[in-house]
Amino acid sequence: FDRLHAGHRLLLSSAAVCTREKLYIGITGDSMLLSKSNNNLLQPFADRRDAVLKYVNQVAPALPVDVSELVAGKQPLAGTMEGMNAIVVSAETEGPCGGINNFRKDLGFAPIHIIVC
Repeated sequence: FDRLHAGHRLLLSSAAVCTREKLYIGITGDSMLLSKSNNNLLQPFADRRDAVLKYVNQVAPALPVDVSELVAGKQPLAGTMEGMNAIVVSAETEGPCGGINNFRKDLGFAPIHIIVC
């Protein structure tokens, strides 16, 4: 994403409510935003990460949070972390979740639950 907006806050709030131990958040890296129009107006990853951490801390102050940068061609943590059991996405970003579950299957991991907000 390029700026934290109401839709992102809904996803983050939903994820925080569903999380029992630690919330892992993937944020699109700067390199993935280069092809967007007006990319020179987009906030850098560090600013977007800080906004997400600040918001989640307001929603669930005691919840441990780990933010990772989503990079093209690299599996997100949801694909490579065996203990992860759910992913919260928007309808617009649900598509790649099938590929994540296929990747997890190849590793011998259980599929993640896909929660669409």
